[in-house]
Order: sequence, then C-alpha cells, then structure tokens
Amino acid sequence: MTKRELKDIVAAAAAAAGCSLSYYRGKEENGQLLPDLPDLPAMLYVMPETNGFYADGVVYAPIVSCDIYLYTREKDFAKEDAVMAVLKAAGIGYSRSETFITTEEMYEIQFSTEEFVRNED
Repeated sequence: MTKRELKDIVAAAAAAAGCSLSYYRGKEENGQLLPDLPDLPAMLYVMPETNGFYADGVVYAPIVSCDIYLYTREKDFAKEDAVMAVLKAAGIGYSRSETFITTEEMYEIQFSTEEFVRNED
C-alpha cells in the first residue's frame, strides 16, 4: 500500500460516514491542544510517525502510523460503524478509542492503525 492509497481509504471512510475530511491541524486553547475543525460531523487524519521493519541495518519496509479522528456533537454509532466497515473492507486492522471533549462538547472517536507502505508509484 502507498500513502496515497491509505489516504484514499480514509477518504472513503469519511464519505461513508457523511463527513468532511482534512489533515489534522491543531490549535492551543487554555494550555490544551484541540483540533481546528470544520463544521461537525468531521473527520481528520494524521500520519504522525514512520517506523521501519529492518534487519542487518537495512529498512526493508517503512511502517506508517495513521490516526483517524471522527468528531460528532452527539454519539453516532452509525457513523462509527460506517468507518469501521470501510477499514475492514480494505483489510486494515485498527484500534479504537473514545473521548468526550468537554470544552468543545463533542465526541472524538480515534481509529489507529499501522501499515506497511511502499514508495509512490
């Protein structure tokens, strides 16, 4: 998989959930980093780090972390299920966590994955 293919899968998940999609940008407010969001519901993603699968001092395949954030005002199981269905159909394993951000009165559902990536073709 390439980074572009991973981004396309994330875009498909956002479309299935009926959300806008953008790359993560944060703003600091009262000492807390909060996402700079468009109107809700919204989905953001970030690829914060790359590790390598390596041996003998050679990186054979980079492993890219990808965090996908679904933001909603109300708890929305249907949107979460839509995201999970797209990830499952694409063969992407993930972990899921949930937070209620009280200062913004919104739910943050995070899906995290790590994928082997190859160079863009």
